[in-house]
Amino acid sequence: MIRIAICDDDIQYLKREIGKLVCKISAEMNVEVEIKLFSGGNKLIDYFKAGKYFDIVILDIDMPEINGKILAEQLRAIDSSFYLAFLTSHKMEVFDSIKYNFNAFIPKDFEPSKIEAELKRVINDFVSGNPESELFEIIREGLTSFVKIPIKNILFIYLSDKQLRLRTLNEELLLTERVFSAVADKFRNKGFYEPHRNYLVNVGKITEICDNYAILCNGENIPVSKRARKGLIQAVANYILMEEAY
Repeated sequence: MIRIAICDDDIQYLKREIGKLVCKISAEMNVEVEIKLFSGGNKLIDYFKAGKYFDIVILDIDMPEINGKILAEQLRAIDSSFYLAFLTSHKMEVFDSIKYNFNAFIPKDFEPSKIEAELKRVINDFVSGNPESELFEIIREGLTSFVKIPIKNILFIYLSDKQLRLRTLNEELLLTERVFSAVADKFRNKGFYEPHRNYLVNVGKITEICDNYAILCNGENIPVSKRARKGLIQAVANYILMEEAY
């Protein structure tokens, strides 16, 4: 299931053209989609803040309530992983939109076949290149929110002072979940291993295993117990063999 949000203040265009076109494309591609239409950006922001994430977001740039570029920036601050397509009546907007990391820029005056081709490309790119992700509830600056993180971006998860923390290459996040075993049970079959009590590591991020610690791809060390060392070595070896097979 691909979740798609479409936001455009032109309600007629939203319902009769772009919405129907996405439905037509998904049917032709035999891809199951869930489409949510928004006539204003603030409601879409509320959805993201409530953890109702989307895989693909299609935004009209020219909206009075909040323009698509500002909206994209605010949505990216909540979830940076979604595929983004801009719609606009002004082609020159493309030069001011590059920094928003969009996957498609679609002028509304394109021929319908060209608009369809661009939308099809975005959906196809998502289907073929989308990494498996997990949704986490986190605490940031005292407030709870939801963030979707590709599994391949997670280095490790650990319990410290009765709080679960998740480390990526870019940041450390505080999780609302407090039970380590619940997280461990969920991720054991997703390429993770317990090298030490209260640690869960992504084996694909390990570059070297020493006597009592492992070195990760960012140079950071995590502890490895004697009991878990042999199993960790095997888990890393299995991961390497699987990668070579592909």
